[in-house]
Amino acid sequence: MEARTKERTEEIAAVGKALAVLTSDDAHDLFTKTLGFIQKESSVQSQRRQAVMQVLSSAHNPKLSALSTMVKLAQFEKVKETLNKMITDLTQEKEDEIALKDWCYDEIRKNERTTEMTDRTKEGWVAKIDDLAKTIDTKRKTVASKTEEMGKQAQGDRKANLADLEPLLSSNMNLQDSCNFLMKNYAPRVQAL
Repeated sequence: MEARTKERTEEIAAVGKALAVLTSDDAHDLFTKTLGFIQKESSVQSQRRQAVMQVLSSAHNPKLSALSTMVKLAQFEKVKETLNKMITDLTQEKEDEIALKDWCYDEIRKNERTTEMTDRTKEGWVAKIDDLAKTIDTKRKTVASKTEEMGKQAQGDRKANLADLEPLLSSNMNLQDSCNFLMKNYAPRVQAL
């Protein structure tokens, strides 16, 4: 970008020098003298052309070199028009490049802001995920602890219920034995009656 800017500045300076030579009072006087009739090239005009060609050739730019060739062959009015057009074109290119550069900087800033906001959002989600993972871990430990506690309590309750049922079962067994004894001894007598 800097190299192009420098090149544009050099081109504008070279074109400005060429215009200065062409728009000088001496050149204007010469142009007015030659209007209306054909005249051979004077030595002053030849010197001016040589000066313009030298300035344009020293710029090391293909467009300006082509213009220096045009100076040899064409009339000064056409050369001035071409120089003015080149200045206009270069100015427009410069404005376009500045606009593009500004647009690029704006897009870079927008991208940086978007990236920053995305990073913040991501950090928020990561923190929330970490909190939820800790909560899940805590809940799992609580569930495991409660399950173990309930298992121990259920085992204790079963033992207590069994202890309560043992006398009943024992008396039920005694009652069953008594019933069996009675049926064995008295059932044949009851049938005989």
